[in-house]
Amino acid sequence: MARLATESFADVCVVALLQEDGKLRHVAAAHRDALKEPLLWQAQRLAPRPDSPSPTLRPLRGGQACLLADFAPLRAEVAESPEHLQLLETLDIRSIMAVPLLSMGRRVGLMALHVCASGRRFDAEDLALAEELARRVAGALERHRLLRETQEALLGAEQETRRAEMLSRLGMAFSSELDRDKLLQRITDEATALTGAAFGAFFHNLVNDGGESYLLYTLSGVPREAFERFPLPRNTPIFRPTFEGTRTVRMDDVTRSPDYGQNPPYRGMPEGHLKVRSYLAVPVKSRSGTALGGLFFGHPEPGRFLQEHEQLVEGLAGQAAVALDNSLLYRQAQLAISLRDEFLQVAAHELHTPTTSLKLHVQSLLRAASEHGPALSVDKLRSRLEGVDRIIGKLSMLINELLDISRITSGSLRLTLEPVDLSSVGQE
Repeated sequence: MARLATESFADVCVVALLQEDGKLRHVAAAHRDALKEPLLWQAQRLAPRPDSPSPTLRPLRGGQACLLADFAPLRAEVAESPEHLQLLETLDIRSIMAVPLLSMGRRVGLMALHVCASGRRFDAEDLALAEELARRVAGALERHRLLRETQEALLGAEQETRRAEMLSRLGMAFSSELDRDKLLQRITDEATALTGAAFGAFFHNLVNDGGESYLLYTLSGVPREAFERFPLPRNTPIFRPTFEGTRTVRMDDVTRSPDYGQNPPYRGMPEGHLKVRSYLAVPVKSRSGTALGGLFFGHPEPGRFLQEHEQLVEGLAGQAAVALDNSLLYRQAQLAISLRDEFLQVAAHELHTPTTSLKLHVQSLLRAASEHGPALSVDKLRSRLEGVDRIIGKLSMLINELLDISRITSGSLRLTLEPVDLSSVGQE
């Protein structure tokens, strides 16, 4: 558009747009003599600020077009510096029109048209033509803005969809892995690849008698030996937000952080440590909010981790936390099954012993009741039946204990201890 204007009724056309901070950004500058365009850009660099009282900026303040038919006497007034004045004189600007760019009644920029050494001067007819051109330019800019915003929205939606699909896929993969060691390695590998980190690690929170300590659980991108000779991270200001689960930390250059190098004895990274400039750390928290540990990523070059990477790892950390909870529940279930099996073995033994004794008593009574069996006195018969009754009573008591499911599941099953006459047990 600027080039088209210089081919028709102006020697120079400059377009500048208002930014959100109120400053002007020059987006186009064309001169009928292409060799002078570098001078135009130099002049725009030295041009008045939007809040300047310069008459060429009146359209930005009042929204009305400005015509300075004879600009040559005003050069010194408009110039911001001697250098700026020299450029205006070199360009030999003789006449100026400045027209606001309006979109939906809102001032979005400015279009300036100049006549240089050609000798002609702008008039009211030229101004009307410039205003019509400005309206078309503003309309085109508005359509371009809407198109750009639509494209950005679509791109953002596509990225969100891909991110959601990827996190869903990884979440299903994580949920299907119940082995904790394999799960943590898979999480660390996937997150390191997604961020483009040089290396990544998962540190697990442990609590000992001395307070918090952190265990290097998995590592990706470098061999484990790269970390083994260095001490594990401590609860320093840089690491604390991650281990306490309070927030994500992302730094373009960790060595420029005010918290870096403030802790003895190393005052930074130990000698021989992997070089880290870009730093990203995301806490991994359980569904109850407990900090399980953190995912840490590093890269030797600054500015490698973006907000997109931060959001990806935060989503991944949420999936990882659910999978870790599931893995913990699985291990607890396996332990409960093991304890149950052990208990059932003991219970079977306890049931087998009185059952054997009861069977012997019944067989003895059956022999006595047969035609060829020994005759039993009433006292002996009573004694053996009392023995059967005692055994049945013990079995009944044991069965009642075994059927007390609430005690078994809570682990509070208690053995009832009482004195036993070993001689009577032997006789039974």
